[in-house]
Amino acid sequence: MDSWGLFFAVRFGAQLVDGTLGMAYGVLSNTALMAIGLPPAHVSALVHTAEISPPGLRRPRTSIIATLIGV
Repeated sequence: MDSWGLFFAVRFGAQLVDGTLGMAYGVLSNTALMAIGLPPAHVSALVHTAEISPPGLRRPRTSIIATLIGV
């Protein structure tokens, strides 16, 4: 798998955990990217860039709660 595929897989997994638990996106992303051998400065830049992604790309937590309570 090429490096873009790994980046997308890491982001997808981190988004899954973040959407489910509502936390740990940065921790999971940092750990996974460091595990595949990226330097710490690159990892930090990638994670911080991903965390400021447009709101349409990340589902707001309030909508999950609203869905569960039927609002």
